[in-house]
Amino acid sequence: MLPLALASEPFYRRNDLLKHVVVILRHTDRAPLATYPGDPYKNHDWPLGYGRLTSRGRANARALGKWLRSHYNDFLSDDPREVDARSSPAPRCYETAALVLYGLYPANAVQREWEPDQPWQPVPITRLPDGNDKYSTICVPRVRAAIRSLIAVPEPAFLADNATLRKPLFGTLGGIVGFVARMSNLSEESSSGLFVTAIKMLDTMSVAKEYNLPVPTLGVEVLAPLALGFRDGTRSTVSLSDEPTFGGRPDTRSSLERLLGQPENRWRDRHP
Repeated sequence: MLPLALASEPFYRRNDLLKHVVVILRHTDRAPLATYPGDPYKNHDWPLGYGRLTSRGRANARALGKWLRSHYNDFLSDDPREVDARSSPAPRCYETAALVLYGLYPANAVQREWEPDQPWQPVPITRLPDGNDKYSTICVPRVRAAIRSLIAVPEPAFLADNATLRKPLFGTLGGIVGFVARMSNLSEESSSGLFVTAIKMLDTMSVAKEYNLPVPTLGVEVLAPLALGFRDGTRSTVSLSDEPTFGGRPDTRSSLERLLGQPENRWRDRHP
């Protein structure tokens, strides 16, 4: 399994034998997942909707495919059947995979026969319906219980004092969620609901900042420590949930098993 590193020169030497490459990536740039109370950009025009790729995200996905083509050009043909593409069910992930493949396998002269002026060709992407993918499906009740247990940790007293909010120190996940709830007038009763809403708020502010949109004072002052706290809290949630499919470990194991069990003449056997 080779990490995708943006190196300027190929890592391989001439006459090397490359047997198998696994490229694992997230979706590219997307719009915020949702709005939140007091969001100054709740009416901002995200042409493809919340949670979908932006124009920049589309361009980046295709650029990644073109980079992969140039990086592994000595090992690739023009036939997209030499790769297997798989996506999680989210539309932004599926669209990212399609655009990466567009950059990786642009249609050549023969492949354009169906549409001479079109450089794109369809490349199959496999996926499973929501709730049926063993690599992305999690045990929701166990994760919710883990979140509740983390948020239940008492909030440090100094976080409850508005005078100290200029430089908050988020020691617990409960402190983070409580801070976001107070500053945003959130009223969800469920602690797991507050957790999810707070994550979406941070995501929305992060995307706004990334696209040079003015971020509320709350976001400017605490966005970095909040994001860091949520990252650590989410890792703890994964650990407490003890759910093997939560972190994608089976996906990695499956890729390795496939690599180790793959016959050397796989491509030749499949396509004589």
